[in-house]
Amino acid sequence: MTDTYSVGLNASWEADIWGRVRRSVENGDAASQASAASLGAARLSIQATLAQNYLQLRVTDLQKDLYARTVAAYTRSYQLTQHQYDAGVALRSDVAQAETQLRSAQATSCP
Repeated sequence: MTDTYSVGLNASWEADIWGRVRRSVENGDAASQASAASLGAARLSIQATLAQNYLQLRVTDLQKDLYARTVAAYTRSYQLTQHQYDAGVALRSDVAQAETQLRSAQATSCP
């Protein structure tokens, strides 16, 4: 009965006389840093876009509120002018002007 055992072990080492291995490692490190920088730039770009969109939304909300208050003010002005006309203290042209302002404000506030 013969038992045969075999163990193989290979090891190699290369002298880096011309710096090829070192440059290869440095290249890998640089590529890794470039990828991290690209990821950071993409993240920053997304955050900036989000901030711009949020600010635009806030401006739009404020404009919408301003238009609503403007229409309410012109409605009240038209009603007052109409009551003054009915009482005989305002001209029909004043009522027409107040109505025109109201219609203009309503047209501006509707998209």
